[in-house]
Amino acid sequence: MGNSTVDKLAWIIGIKNLSSRQVEGINLLLKQLSALPAESTRPKLRSILNQSGFTMVLVEDPEADHRVIGIACVTVSATPMRTTAYIDDVVVDEKYRGQGIAKLMTKYLIAIARIKNAEYVSLTSNPNNPKRVVAIKMYEGLDFKLIGTVGSSNYYRLYL
Repeated sequence: MGNSTVDKLAWIIGIKNLSSRQVEGINLLLKQLSALPAESTRPKLRSILNQSGFTMVLVEDPEADHRVIGIACVTVSATPMRTTAYIDDVVVDEKYRGQGIAKLMTKYLIAIARIKNAEYVSLTSNPNNPKRVVAIKMYEGLDFKLIGTVGSSNYYRLYL
């Protein structure tokens, strides 16, 4: 994989229906993100994908039989006081890391939050997980600021 790998990938923004292959790919990615991921089914994911305010970015590699190699999610919600966004489940397959894919997915999600007039975007990341160190640096490089903790995770916010 060279520098042009990102250019060759298939970026699907706001996917609403998944193939069985995509569901399997998402489940494999979630196992890389968490030691105890919930197994997702097609009906469960279809329900999640069609929630109001929810958007998933799904990245496939056309040169590897359209294997799902990255996902990231954002939920934008409004109350009478404000509109906010929360980014979750940002993960890139271990074989594709270090190429800027997660950063680009996160930028897409931030853009979606801006378009939907969110005041800020929040996310959490566990600093005690060695696999999250690079992700935390990426979030900080995108101007997310540490504002507290939630359980064992750091809580970050980016004001838009």
